[in-house]
Amino acid sequence: MDEDITANYQKLLIDRNSIKISGLSLYVNSVEKKSGILIDNSDLNITIGYRYGLVAPNGYGKSCLFKKLISDDIPLKKKLSIGYLNQNVVHSNKNIILEMLETNNTWLEEQELIEEGDPDKLDEFYNNNSEIHRLESDIKKMLSAVGFSQFDFKKKCSDFSGGWIMRMSLVKALVLEPDLLLLDEPTNHLDLDGVIWLENYLSKWNKSLIVVSHSRDFLDTVCQKIININNKQIINYNGNFTTYLKLIEIERKKKEKEYLENKKKIKSKKERKKIRPQSYRVNFNIDSYSDITKNTNMININNMSFNYENSETILKDINFGIFGNDRIAIVGPNGAGKTTFIRLLIGELPPTKGSININKNLGIAKYVQHFADLLPMNKTCVEYLQSEYNLPMEIARKYLGTFGIVSNAHNNLIKTCSGGQKSRIVLAGMCLQEPDIMVMDEPTNHLDMESIDSLIKLLKEFKGGVVIITHDIYLLEELGCTLYLCEDRSLKRFDGDIEDYKNYVLNKIVENNEVESKPINNNEIYQNNIEHVECKNGNEITLDIFLKRKKKKKRKNLFKKTALYSTLTHS
Repeated sequence: MDEDITANYQKLLIDRNSIKISGLSLYVNSVEKKSGILIDNSDLNITIGYRYGLVAPNGYGKSCLFKKLISDDIPLKKKLSIGYLNQNVVHSNKNIILEMLETNNTWLEEQELIEEGDPDKLDEFYNNNSEIHRLESDIKKMLSAVGFSQFDFKKKCSDFSGGWIMRMSLVKALVLEPDLLLLDEPTNHLDLDGVIWLENYLSKWNKSLIVVSHSRDFLDTVCQKIININNKQIINYNGNFTTYLKLIEIERKKKEKEYLENKKKIKSKKERKKIRPQSYRVNFNIDSYSDITKNTNMININNMSFNYENSETILKDINFGIFGNDRIAIVGPNGAGKTTFIRLLIGELPPTKGSININKNLGIAKYVQHFADLLPMNKTCVEYLQSEYNLPMEIARKYLGTFGIVSNAHNNLIKTCSGGQKSRIVLAGMCLQEPDIMVMDEPTNHLDMESIDSLIKLLKEFKGGVVIITHDIYLLEELGCTLYLCEDRSLKRFDGDIEDYKNYVLNKIVENNEVESKPINNNEIYQNNIEHVECKNGNEITLDIFLKRKKKKKRKNLFKKTALYSTLTHS
């Protein structure tokens, strides 16, 4: 998107206790969206060592603020190291482990001392940095927690794409251990297990953190303070997200009371409208409800197995059934087959073995990952609903409005819509289908918190069945979903609720971490990836020569102490 962001401020103060930016203003000039002021002469105050959640509806300037905090317009980088998730997108040809190691300043300092070759200096370094020996192991644990396998550790960064690059970038930002860490929607490319791990990891983060997230549970677990952008002002609140909600509700009631008291004194309707408290609300709605009764068997799966052609079995001997108004969540580790199961359920894939029996009168509405990208990009929002569901213009516009797309965006081409707007168009289409069952794969991606709340309300009111994959823990709690665990080629009902599942995931991570990872061979790391090492005297030598030096007897004891490129200690 062609967007020009301008930031101005009056004063910047950074000391050992706080970061203060006074008189901050933020402007956006956009070719495709309305330009204007996002933040107007407000103050941003950060207490060092605290974890903040940055919350506001979509379009209020959260991501724009992050972009300016890492730019030269606000010179924070002169006094602080700053980590930014989107800034650390990885596209290199280096091995994934090496890419992570080279992010860490302590590790880089170690490499310089190794090149210098002074044992006394190295001894002093290790006395002050005993944790350096755990760095490679910690990196592997983090990569495993967000879905990477042991086999992936041998690959180059360029071998990965899409969401995997973002996961890699998240780990890279964490390994950096900056003074100020900025994370913009870090859970968007994680599955539920990855979110549970990240929640737990960041809840122990002891440096400054500002995170943007649409997940209530994530903000409650991680954050100690909340920053809200409202009416172009930055407002700080103490406490987690639940505490913040209570505080703003008190503020809302107070403002409403003041308005009602002053309303009688103002005769002009126009003036009354100006002083009336404004709030951002979304209200998804579904007019027609399923006629399917509670005990109706909608879908029945018997002894089903599935594998892609010439591939190993993904799901084996699955027995599963959906009745009337079931609320079912499919959970499990990344790559276990959750999305494949959803595709089998809605008929996109045929089973290799067994049967899937679907009630012949059943209407299925589906929301699959990236489905919004399949919309006709050269149609307007209203044209799409009109043509797809044979609606008159006024009804199509009504549905768009119901799903939070403002009237002046109805005639925008879909290709110019945000991810959140595209998701709402798909959700509106699902409800127009008058379904008996909704099958949804990560429906909260791109939705702001108010829209997620409205989606939860809609699903609660829906009389049919719901089968869902989601990383949003709050949504699962509110719907009271029955959990089915997809793991080790099986799909079985999980004995417990979402809190029990969180404990299950964290305990499993601990168990896996207790098994020491097999060291990676030097040749595997550097195959097709020849590195050079710069010596203290300025000369540059190839890694092959550097590895041979290790074998020299006079350096034998020195290298036993080091973790040079991790694998040098294991070759």
